[in-house]
Amino acid sequence: MLRPAKPDNEAERLRALQRYDILDSAPEAAFDDLVAIAAAICGMPMASVALIDADRQWFKARLGIEDPQTPRDAAFCAHAILQPHETMVVPDARADARFRDNPYVTGAPGIRFYAGAPLLDADGLAVGTLCVMDGEPRTLEPQQQAALQALSRQVSALLELRRTSRALRLQLQERAWYEEQLVKFSDALELANADLNEQARLDPLTGLANRRALVAALEQASTAGRPACLALLDIDHFKAINDTHGHPAGDEVLVQAA
Repeated sequence: MLRPAKPDNEAERLRALQRYDILDSAPEAAFDDLVAIAAAICGMPMASVALIDADRQWFKARLGIEDPQTPRDAAFCAHAILQPHETMVVPDARADARFRDNPYVTGAPGIRFYAGAPLLDADGLAVGTLCVMDGEPRTLEPQQQAALQALSRQVSALLELRRTSRALRLQLQERAWYEEQLVKFSDALELANADLNEQARLDPLTGLANRRALVAALEQASTAGRPACLALLDIDHFKAINDTHGHPAGDEVLVQAA
């Protein structure tokens, strides 16, 4: 068995795969449907959407395959991504030096035929394949190979749609969070302004309306054309209280009088 080489753009390719945030995700009907269609068109008992991670091949969708993932070194698809713009066809794995002693050829599921069309991101980086397999040597008719390539493009489009939808959903969640914070900030600011306005109109010692509040009340009455009356109270000998007992005692007298 020949281990597959790593593409020259391996680091960039892995970043492209990670951007999809799809590895180890739950099954999705849209991918399962495309795998079923590929198997039916090509007349194959096995098919998969295989994504090539750093050291494993992980199946987003699979038909006729038991394991959810396999080692990358033994993956046919790890070879297929080395030619990202071509469909790799292996008519008989036992006659191919790369695969004749592959554990998935000599053991279950006993792969003899393989065809894999690479899955490309928007920059042409191969993140995996749409592949079909059989336990007998086979060939693909030209129209079957063309259909497999067309379906691989649909899988690539579905991956991109899934990524875009997820990004949009996260943006909407972030927007909702920011809007919630903005409402909270606005409410807090309104309360602070109300408190500040209240403090500006009240004497901090006595809690009574100060000159600003009284002037505003008189202006409001005047604007509304209502009669107003102003009562003035004075504390006799207040200066003597401050001079004799000190200002703290004078403040207490003001509080009590208020």
